[in-house]
Formats: sequence, C-alpha cells, structure tokens
Amino acid sequence: MPGEPSVESAVGSTGRPLAGAATTVELMPTPLVDWLRAQDDETLADLLRLRPDLAVPPPADLTVLATRAGIRASVHRACDELDTVAPTADPNDPNPPVSSLTVGTPKFVSGGTTFVGAATPLTLVAHDDFWRDNEIQVDVRVRAGSASGGAFTTMSNGAGISLAGQPDGPVHVDLQAHDACRTEAVHTVDLVLDTTPPVVTYTQPALAQYATDQLSSIAFTVSDGPQGSGVASQSVTFDGAPATNGQTLDMFFLAAGLHTVAVTAADNIGNSATTNKVFRVRATAASLLNNLDRARSLGLVPNVQVYNGLRDSLVAANQSHAKGKHPTEWNQLGAFVNQLLGQRGKGIDTATADRFIGYAQDLITSGG
Repeated sequence: MPGEPSVESAVGSTGRPLAGAATTVELMPTPLVDWLRAQDDETLADLLRLRPDLAVPPPADLTVLATRAGIRASVHRACDELDTVAPTADPNDPNPPVSSLTVGTPKFVSGGTTFVGAATPLTLVAHDDFWRDNEIQVDVRVRAGSASGGAFTTMSNGAGISLAGQPDGPVHVDLQAHDACRTEAVHTVDLVLDTTPPVVTYTQPALAQYATDQLSSIAFTVSDGPQGSGVASQSVTFDGAPATNGQTLDMFFLAAGLHTVAVTAADNIGNSATTNKVFRVRATAASLLNNLDRARSLGLVPNVQVYNGLRDSLVAANQSHAKGKHPTEWNQLGAFVNQLLGQRGKGIDTATADRFIGYAQDLITSGG
C-alpha cells in the first residue's frame, strides 16, 4: 500500500536469529494499526520473526496484521515464549494487571485502620486492560505483626484468603497480580485482626460472701485492649434482671444463696462475651438481729409485741453463738423461724418474713 512498509519485504528483510532479538519499542496510546504503520521494515521483520503465527498466511496489509496481533491466543503464545520479565513490545498489553483485596463483613474502619474478624471474608480481585479476569493469577503472602519476608502462594483471581492461625493484631497481606505478559509490583493491604471479645473487670462486688446486713454495688470496666476494634456495646443484669453500672446491692433485700452479676460486652467486629461475678448472701446471728431492727424501722414489723418476741429469740441465739454453743443457737433460730411462720402477713410483712425464714434456715443448714 502506498505510504506503508510492505509486509512481504519485512518478512525477508533480516536474517538475525530469534534468541535475544527482541526490540524495545516506545509504547504509545495509539491504535495498533497506527503503531504498525509507524514502524520501519526492520522492526516489522523482528515482530514477524518473534511472532511467526502472524505471517501465516501472509497478511494482505497492516490492517490484517494488526487484527491478528490483537487475537488473545496469539498474544498469549507470544508471552509464553518470553525469556525475560521485561515488558513485551506488543502494545496490546501495555500495563500489568491491578489487584486489590475486597474486605467483607464484619469489618470496622477507624482512623484509617481496618479491623476484621475471624469470619470476615477476604476476596482477591484483579483486572487487566487486555486479559480476562480468569486469565490472571495473584501471588499472596500473609505476614503478622512486624514479620517480613516469606514465600508467596499463587492463587486464582477471585479466591478467598484465610487468616486462620494468625494472632490478633496487625496483619499484612502482600499482593502481586500477573498475567501471561506482565507482573504487577508487590503492594500491601494492612488489616488488624480482632477475634477477642472485650474484657470485663469487676471492682464490686468484691467479696465472695456477704452478710445480710452488708452493702455492695455493681462496678465494672470494659476494655477491648490496645489492638482491639473498640467496645461497641455493654449491658449488665443482676439475677437475670436489667441492672446498671454503679447500682447499689443491699443484701437486706436479697434472698439467701448465690447471686449473679452478668456483664455482656461486644466489640465493633461483633466479638461478644458475658462475664459473670457470683457471690453468696448468708446471714449470721448478728446480721439477723440487725435485719430485724431495720425491718422495724422501715415499718415492716408494725406489731411491737411480735417484734419483741422475734428479737428475744435472736438475742438468745447471739449469746449462744458467742459461747460456741452452736446446737443451742440453731434451736433458737428454729424457734425464730416458727415465730415468723405464725406471724407472716400479720405482725410482719410477708416478703420480709419469707426472706428472714430463708436466712435462718440457710444459716442452720450451713452450720454457721
């Protein structure tokens, strides 16, 4: 064609061997046919010797040659035969593929830091201007903390990455995508793995056992640690009922036996745990006497004769306890119980009587 180097002359214009014959050509953002028109006969001859499939059968003109050169199978064949990692001169594939990591949920981003959990899906994504996604692979390396180096694992585009076995804290995922012709520069996706729920620390209740005339409270702190995603929520219950941090615990109003404070805390990734604090309420002869006096002051024992009778029994029980005469003490506490049963709902408030009965029976049973 006028103004174009002839394909026929290019085919036979040089006798240089194929090995080491690759020619560096400036890549230009122009259509392939225009690029071919700009080359001299020597460059076209090198192209046909490096990619002989383009010359069979001989192309009628440069438009046909450009069409053949852009066929995916032809480009793939040419790239497979390269003996160097340097970019090919073929402008069909001027750029390496670009990879990224898609982070699913749960995740939490704060201050530029991405937190992930053990179940967070991590998916490889890579694209190229020329190659299909399924013709791209990605080399992957996972490093924990300050670790460096290590081997890459080649994975399919779209594959998932597991962080199983990695410790909580910073995790670095190194990625390098490659197609048949070009390889991407290594780049890193930084994450923070958080698989641990927040930690609850109780300051109150401080004792394992409280007497029935003592006070305590619910007091705790919640922390997700320096490398956690942060506390997202917290709640507290006392014996299964909603409670609050700082709430007073008045043993006078609690039944004898075990009681439980439960704090449930979750972080921003969804790691959640419940931490319990269990304590026991148990009366003594002395605390029972104090309880009775308080009940009288609160109007819960309105009948003075009932109050005096109950008090006499408890004074006697305290005297026996002080002398170490525990069987006698228990008999006197038994008499106290019988008095309560007789005056329950009459000379003494029903709920208070039931609670005092429970105190005395638990004390007798425990041998206190």
